[in-house]
Amino acid sequence: MLSYDLGGAFESTASSRHRATWPLVAAFQTRDQLIHDREHGAWWGTGALAEVDATRMLLTPASPVVPAGVRDIRIETAPEAYMSGVARAKAHIAAGDCYQINLTHAMRATLLGSARGVFARLLEAADPWHGAYVEWNDAGVHHAVASASPELFLEFDAGTRRVRTRPMKGTRRSLEQRDELWSSEKERAELHMIVDLMRNDLSRVCEVGSVRVASPRTIEQHGTPSSLPGIGTSILQATALVEGKLRDDVGLDALLAATFPPGSITGAPKIRVMQLIDVLEERSRGPYCGCVGGLFDNGDLELNVAIRTALIQGNEVEYAVGAGIVADSDPKAEWEETLVKAGPLRALERG
Repeated sequence: MLSYDLGGAFESTASSRHRATWPLVAAFQTRDQLIHDREHGAWWGTGALAEVDATRMLLTPASPVVPAGVRDIRIETAPEAYMSGVARAKAHIAAGDCYQINLTHAMRATLLGSARGVFARLLEAADPWHGAYVEWNDAGVHHAVASASPELFLEFDAGTRRVRTRPMKGTRRSLEQRDELWSSEKERAELHMIVDLMRNDLSRVCEVGSVRVASPRTIEQHGTPSSLPGIGTSILQATALVEGKLRDDVGLDALLAATFPPGSITGAPKIRVMQLIDVLEERSRGPYCGCVGGLFDNGDLELNVAIRTALIQGNEVEYAVGAGIVADSDPKAEWEETLVKAGPLRALERG
Protein backbone atom coordinates (compact mmCIF):
# COMPACT_ATOMS: atom_id res chain seq x y z
CA MET A 1 0.00 0.00 0.00
CA LEU A 2 1.41 3.35 -1.08
CA SER A 3 -0.27 6.47 0.34
CA TYR A 4 -0.94 9.42 -1.93
CA ASP A 5 1.25 11.50 0.39
CA LEU A 6 4.29 9.45 -0.66
CA GLY A 7 4.36 11.76 -3.66
CA GLY A 8 5.65 14.51 -1.37
CA ALA A 9 8.60 12.27 -0.44
CA PHE A 10 9.51 11.91 -4.13
CA GLU A 11 9.02 15.63 -4.75
CA SER A 12 9.66 17.74 -1.62
CA THR A 13 8.13 20.90 -3.10
CA ALA A 14 4.78 19.08 -3.16
CA SER A 15 4.85 17.74 0.40
CA SER A 16 1.61 18.08 2.37
CA ARG A 17 0.89 20.50 5.21
CA HIS A 18 -1.73 18.11 6.62
CA ARG A 19 -1.09 15.67 9.45
CA ALA A 20 -0.81 12.14 8.08
CA THR A 21 -2.93 9.53 9.88
CA TRP A 22 -1.76 6.63 7.71
CA PRO A 23 1.77 5.38 6.96
CA LEU A 24 3.31 6.38 3.64
CA VAL A 25 4.02 2.72 2.86
CA ALA A 26 2.74 -0.57 4.26
CA ALA A 27 4.44 -3.66 2.79
CA PHE A 28 3.93 -7.30 3.70
CA GLN A 29 5.32 -10.58 2.44
CA THR A 30 2.31 -12.71 1.57
CA ARG A 31 3.19 -16.31 0.88
CA ASP A 32 -0.46 -17.30 1.33
CA GLN A 33 -2.90 -15.39 -0.85
CA LEU A 34 -6.54 -15.33 -1.88
CA ILE A 35 -6.89 -14.18 -5.49
CA HIS A 36 -10.08 -13.44 -7.39
CA ASP A 37 -10.41 -14.05 -11.12
CA ARG A 38 -13.23 -11.65 -11.96
CA GLU A 39 -13.38 -12.71 -15.61
CA HIS A 40 -14.48 -16.20 -14.56
CA GLY A 41 -15.98 -15.28 -11.18
CA ALA A 42 -13.70 -17.67 -9.31
CA TRP A 43 -11.49 -17.50 -6.20
CA TRP A 44 -8.26 -19.45 -5.87
CA GLY A 45 -5.58 -19.66 -3.21
CA THR A 46 -1.81 -20.09 -2.96
CA GLY A 47 0.35 -21.63 -0.25
CA ALA A 48 -1.54 -22.64 2.87
CA LEU A 49 -4.74 -21.12 1.44
CA ALA A 50 -4.82 -23.36 -1.63
CA GLU A 51 -7.61 -25.50 -0.18
CA VAL A 52 -9.45 -22.81 1.80
CA ASP A 53 -13.06 -21.80 1.23
CA ALA A 54 -12.32 -18.24 0.07
CA THR A 55 -15.78 -16.85 0.84
CA ARG A 56 -15.67 -18.14 4.41
CA MET A 57 -12.12 -16.81 4.83
CA LEU A 58 -13.16 -13.35 3.66
CA LEU A 59 -16.11 -13.14 5.99
CA THR A 60 -14.26 -14.38 9.10
CA PRO A 61 -14.33 -12.94 11.73
CA ALA A 62 -17.58 -11.26 10.72
CA SER A 63 -20.23 -11.38 13.41
CA PRO A 64 -23.17 -13.62 12.50
CA VAL A 65 -25.36 -11.16 14.41
CA VAL A 66 -24.09 -8.00 12.67
CA PRO A 67 -23.82 -8.38 8.85
CA ALA A 68 -20.94 -6.43 7.33
CA GLY A 69 -21.69 -2.92 6.15
CA VAL A 70 -21.75 0.68 7.35
CA ARG A 71 -24.19 3.03 9.04
CA ASP A 72 -24.40 6.77 9.74
CA ILE A 73 -22.87 7.89 6.45
CA ARG A 74 -21.98 11.55 6.61
CA ILE A 75 -20.43 13.86 4.04
CA GLU A 76 -17.68 15.95 5.62
CA THR A 77 -17.75 18.73 3.02
CA ALA A 78 -20.89 20.74 2.34
CA PRO A 79 -21.93 20.94 -1.32
CA GLU A 80 -21.42 24.70 -1.28
CA ALA A 81 -17.88 24.31 0.05
CA TYR A 82 -16.96 21.76 -2.60
CA MET A 83 -18.44 23.88 -5.38
CA SER A 84 -16.52 26.88 -4.02
CA GLY A 85 -13.37 24.74 -4.27
CA VAL A 86 -14.24 23.96 -7.89
CA ALA A 87 -14.57 27.71 -8.57
CA ARG A 88 -11.18 28.35 -6.97
CA ALA A 89 -9.65 25.55 -9.03
CA LYS A 90 -11.13 27.06 -12.20
CA ALA A 91 -9.62 30.44 -11.25
CA HIS A 92 -6.17 28.82 -11.11
CA ILE A 93 -6.81 27.25 -14.51
CA ALA A 94 -7.97 30.59 -15.97
CA ALA A 95 -4.80 32.22 -14.63
CA GLY A 96 -2.67 29.66 -16.48
CA ASP A 97 -1.49 28.06 -13.23
CA CYS A 98 -2.56 24.57 -14.37
CA TYR A 99 -4.80 22.75 -16.84
CA GLN A 100 -6.70 20.27 -14.67
CA ILE A 101 -7.10 19.61 -10.93
CA ASN A 102 -8.60 16.50 -9.36
CA LEU A 103 -10.59 17.78 -6.39
CA THR A 104 -11.80 15.31 -3.76
CA HIS A 105 -13.84 15.22 -0.57
CA ALA A 106 -14.37 12.57 2.09
CA MET A 107 -17.36 10.72 3.48
CA ARG A 108 -17.29 8.91 6.82
CA ALA A 109 -19.34 6.10 8.30
CA THR A 110 -19.36 3.62 11.18
CA LEU A 111 -18.22 0.06 10.49
CA LEU A 112 -20.65 -2.79 11.03
CA GLY A 113 -19.30 -6.34 11.16
CA SER A 114 -15.75 -6.90 9.90
CA ALA A 115 -13.47 -5.04 7.53
CA ARG A 116 -13.07 -8.23 5.49
CA GLY A 117 -16.83 -8.51 5.22
CA VAL A 118 -17.03 -4.92 3.98
CA PHE A 119 -14.44 -5.73 1.31
CA ALA A 120 -16.42 -8.79 0.26
CA ARG A 121 -19.55 -6.63 -0.12
CA LEU A 122 -17.60 -3.98 -2.05
CA LEU A 123 -16.52 -6.68 -4.47
CA GLU A 124 -20.16 -7.66 -4.96
CA ALA A 125 -21.29 -4.05 -5.43
CA ALA A 126 -18.47 -2.67 -7.56
CA ASP A 127 -17.17 -5.77 -9.41
CA PRO A 128 -13.73 -4.07 -9.57
CA TRP A 129 -11.23 -4.86 -12.29
CA HIS A 130 -8.34 -4.07 -9.93
CA GLY A 131 -9.62 -4.67 -6.40
CA ALA A 132 -7.13 -5.31 -3.58
CA TYR A 133 -7.18 -5.58 0.20
CA VAL A 134 -4.53 -5.19 2.89
CA GLU A 135 -4.91 -5.17 6.69
CA TRP A 136 -2.71 -4.85 9.75
CA ASN A 137 -2.79 -3.87 13.42
CA ASP A 138 -1.02 -0.76 14.70
CA ALA A 139 -0.98 0.17 18.39
CA GLY A 140 -3.95 -2.11 18.98
CA VAL A 141 -6.05 -0.51 16.22
CA HIS A 142 -7.11 -2.57 13.22
CA HIS A 143 -6.28 -0.90 9.88
CA ALA A 144 -7.63 -2.05 6.53
CA VAL A 145 -7.53 -0.65 3.01
CA ALA A 146 -10.38 -2.20 1.03
CA SER A 147 -9.99 -1.05 -2.55
CA ALA A 148 -12.64 -1.79 -5.18
CA SER A 149 -10.73 0.10 -7.86
CA PRO A 150 -11.61 -0.05 -11.55
CA GLU A 151 -8.34 1.62 -12.56
CA LEU A 152 -4.86 0.24 -13.28
CA PHE A 153 -1.96 2.53 -12.38
CA LEU A 154 1.06 0.42 -13.31
CA GLU A 155 1.56 -3.07 -14.68
CA PHE A 156 5.19 -4.11 -15.20
CA ASP A 157 6.22 -7.35 -16.91
CA ALA A 158 9.76 -8.18 -15.75
CA GLY A 159 10.31 -10.58 -18.66
CA THR A 160 9.57 -8.08 -21.44
CA ARG A 161 10.12 -4.92 -19.31
CA ARG A 162 6.81 -3.66 -20.69
CA VAL A 163 5.00 -1.02 -18.58
CA ARG A 164 1.28 -0.29 -18.97
CA THR A 165 -1.01 2.30 -17.40
CA ARG A 166 -4.78 2.78 -17.92
CA PRO A 167 -5.86 6.29 -16.80
CA MET A 168 -9.59 7.01 -16.41
CA LYS A 169 -11.34 10.32 -16.93
CA GLY A 170 -15.04 10.79 -17.61
CA THR A 171 -17.96 9.21 -15.73
CA ARG A 172 -21.68 8.75 -16.36
CA ARG A 173 -24.28 7.22 -14.02
CA SER A 174 -26.54 5.68 -16.67
CA LEU A 175 -25.54 3.10 -19.25
CA GLU A 176 -27.86 4.93 -21.65
CA GLN A 177 -25.45 7.90 -21.55
CA ARG A 178 -22.72 6.14 -23.54
CA ASP A 179 -23.14 8.37 -26.59
CA GLU A 180 -23.21 11.48 -24.39
CA LEU A 181 -19.94 10.50 -22.69
CA TRP A 182 -18.30 9.57 -25.99
CA SER A 183 -19.21 12.89 -27.66
CA SER A 184 -18.39 15.14 -24.67
CA GLU A 185 -15.53 17.44 -25.67
CA LYS A 186 -14.92 18.31 -22.03
CA GLU A 187 -14.50 14.66 -21.01
CA ARG A 188 -12.38 13.95 -24.09
CA ALA A 189 -10.03 16.84 -23.29
CA GLU A 190 -9.84 15.77 -19.64
CA LEU A 191 -8.62 12.30 -20.55
CA HIS A 192 -6.32 13.59 -23.28
CA MET A 193 -4.50 15.81 -20.78
CA ILE A 194 -3.89 12.89 -18.42
CA VAL A 195 -2.75 10.67 -21.29
CA ASP A 196 -0.18 13.31 -22.21
CA LEU A 197 0.94 13.51 -18.57
CA MET A 198 1.35 9.73 -18.32
CA ARG A 199 3.23 9.62 -21.63
CA ASN A 200 5.59 12.25 -20.28
CA ASP A 201 6.07 10.39 -16.97
CA LEU A 202 6.83 7.07 -18.70
CA SER A 203 9.15 8.76 -21.21
CA ARG A 204 11.44 9.71 -18.32
CA VAL A 205 12.27 6.06 -17.64
CA CYS A 206 11.40 4.15 -20.83
CA GLU A 207 13.40 3.48 -23.99
CA VAL A 208 13.30 6.32 -26.50
CA GLY A 209 10.50 5.78 -28.98
CA SER A 210 8.87 2.95 -27.01
CA VAL A 211 6.13 4.97 -25.31
CA ARG A 212 2.87 4.92 -27.23
CA VAL A 213 -0.85 5.38 -26.73
CA ALA A 214 -2.13 1.89 -27.46
CA SER A 215 -5.77 2.94 -26.96
CA PRO A 216 -6.60 6.68 -26.87
CA ARG A 217 -10.16 6.36 -25.52
CA THR A 218 -12.55 3.52 -24.73
CA ILE A 219 -15.91 3.64 -22.96
CA GLU A 220 -16.20 0.84 -20.39
CA GLN A 221 -18.90 -0.36 -18.03
CA HIS A 222 -17.81 -0.83 -14.41
CA GLY A 223 -19.70 -1.98 -11.34
CA THR A 224 -22.95 -3.91 -11.06
CA PRO A 225 -26.56 -2.80 -11.58
CA SER A 226 -28.73 -2.06 -8.56
CA SER A 227 -32.50 -2.00 -8.17
CA LEU A 228 -32.17 0.61 -5.43
CA PRO A 229 -32.64 4.17 -6.71
CA GLY A 230 -29.63 6.46 -6.37
CA ILE A 231 -27.10 3.88 -5.20
CA GLY A 232 -26.48 1.75 -8.27
CA THR A 233 -22.79 1.05 -8.80
CA SER A 234 -22.90 0.35 -12.54
CA ILE A 235 -21.33 3.35 -14.27
CA LEU A 236 -19.56 4.24 -17.50
CA GLN A 237 -15.89 5.25 -17.50
CA ALA A 238 -13.70 6.61 -20.30
CA THR A 239 -10.29 4.93 -20.26
CA ALA A 240 -7.04 5.06 -22.23
CA LEU A 241 -4.04 2.72 -22.42
CA VAL A 242 -0.45 3.99 -22.48
CA GLU A 243 2.54 1.68 -22.60
CA GLY A 244 6.30 1.69 -22.97
CA LYS A 245 9.45 -0.40 -22.41
CA LEU A 246 11.40 0.33 -19.22
CA ARG A 247 15.09 0.99 -19.84
CA ASP A 248 17.48 -1.76 -18.73
CA ASP A 249 19.28 0.61 -16.33
CA VAL A 250 16.06 1.66 -14.56
CA GLY A 251 14.68 -0.09 -11.46
CA LEU A 252 11.16 -0.12 -10.04
CA ASP A 253 12.11 2.56 -7.51
CA ALA A 254 12.91 4.98 -10.34
CA LEU A 255 9.73 3.95 -12.19
CA LEU A 256 7.65 4.86 -9.13
CA ALA A 257 9.54 8.12 -8.56
CA ALA A 258 8.83 9.14 -12.16
CA THR A 259 5.14 8.28 -12.19
CA PHE A 260 3.74 8.46 -8.64
CA PRO A 261 1.14 9.60 -7.68
CA PRO A 262 -1.11 8.64 -10.60
CA GLY A 263 -1.84 11.48 -12.98
CA SER A 264 -5.58 10.77 -13.11
CA ILE A 265 -6.02 11.70 -9.45
CA THR A 266 -3.73 14.74 -9.47
CA GLY A 267 -4.02 16.74 -12.69
CA ALA A 268 -1.61 18.62 -14.91
CA PRO A 269 1.08 19.79 -14.51
CA LYS A 270 1.44 17.27 -11.72
CA ILE A 271 3.75 18.96 -9.20
CA ARG A 272 1.98 22.33 -9.34
CA VAL A 273 -1.40 20.62 -9.04
CA MET A 274 -0.24 18.61 -6.01
CA GLN A 275 0.62 21.93 -4.36
CA LEU A 276 -2.83 23.32 -5.18
CA ILE A 277 -4.58 20.17 -3.95
CA ASP A 278 -2.84 20.62 -0.61
CA VAL A 279 -4.34 24.12 -0.37
CA LEU A 280 -7.82 23.30 -1.68
CA GLU A 281 -8.36 20.12 0.38
CA GLU A 282 -8.49 20.19 4.16
CA ARG A 283 -7.15 16.73 4.95
CA SER A 284 -4.45 14.23 4.17
CA ARG A 285 -5.62 11.80 1.49
CA GLY A 286 -3.73 8.85 2.99
CA PRO A 287 -4.02 5.62 0.94
CA TYR A 288 -6.92 7.11 -1.06
CA CYS A 289 -5.56 8.14 -4.48
CA GLY A 290 -2.40 6.18 -3.73
CA CYS A 291 -2.01 2.53 -4.77
CA VAL A 292 -2.61 -1.01 -3.56
CA GLY A 293 -1.07 -3.97 -5.33
CA GLY A 294 1.68 -6.56 -5.45
CA LEU A 295 5.35 -7.01 -6.26
CA PHE A 296 5.77 -10.64 -7.25
CA ASP A 297 8.68 -13.04 -6.88
CA ASN A 298 9.42 -12.97 -10.61
CA GLY A 299 9.81 -9.17 -10.56
CA ASP A 300 6.37 -8.33 -11.99
CA LEU A 301 4.53 -5.38 -10.44
CA GLU A 302 0.85 -4.48 -10.48
CA LEU A 303 -0.62 -1.44 -8.73
CA ASN A 304 -4.13 -0.04 -8.87
CA VAL A 305 -5.24 3.55 -8.40
CA ALA A 306 -6.81 3.47 -4.93
CA ILE A 307 -10.18 5.01 -5.80
CA ARG A 308 -13.53 3.44 -4.77
CA THR A 309 -11.57 2.61 -1.63
CA ALA A 310 -12.68 2.29 2.00
CA LEU A 311 -10.08 3.24 4.62
CA ILE A 312 -10.90 1.52 7.90
CA GLN A 313 -9.36 2.36 11.27
CA GLY A 314 -11.05 0.61 14.17
CA ASN A 315 -14.78 1.13 13.61
CA GLU A 316 -14.42 4.28 11.49
CA VAL A 317 -14.70 4.11 7.71
CA GLU A 318 -13.51 6.87 5.37
CA TYR A 319 -14.54 6.81 1.74
CA ALA A 320 -13.46 9.69 -0.49
CA VAL A 321 -14.57 10.66 -3.99
CA GLY A 322 -13.43 13.24 -6.50
CA ALA A 323 -13.74 14.77 -9.96
CA GLY A 324 -11.36 16.25 -12.50
CA ILE A 325 -11.80 20.03 -12.78
CA VAL A 326 -11.07 21.74 -16.10
CA ALA A 327 -11.74 25.22 -17.51
CA ASP A 328 -15.38 24.56 -18.48
CA SER A 329 -16.33 22.48 -15.45
CA ASP A 330 -19.74 23.15 -13.96
CA PRO A 331 -19.39 23.11 -10.14
CA LYS A 332 -22.80 21.52 -9.53
CA ALA A 333 -22.20 18.83 -12.15
CA GLU A 334 -18.79 18.03 -10.64
CA TRP A 335 -20.36 17.68 -7.18
CA GLU A 336 -23.00 15.36 -8.58
CA GLU A 337 -20.30 13.27 -10.31
CA THR A 338 -18.63 12.68 -6.95
CA LEU A 339 -21.92 11.42 -5.53
CA VAL A 340 -22.23 8.95 -8.41
CA LYS A 341 -18.81 7.60 -7.46
CA ALA A 342 -20.03 7.12 -3.87
CA GLY A 343 -22.42 4.40 -5.06
CA PRO A 344 -20.35 1.50 -3.64
CA LEU A 345 -20.41 3.08 -0.16
CA ARG A 346 -24.17 3.70 -0.34
CA ALA A 347 -24.63 0.08 -1.32
CA LEU A 348 -23.02 -0.93 2.00
CA GLU A 349 -25.39 1.14 4.14
CA ARG A 350 -27.55 -0.65 6.67
CA GLY A 351 -30.24 0.86 8.86
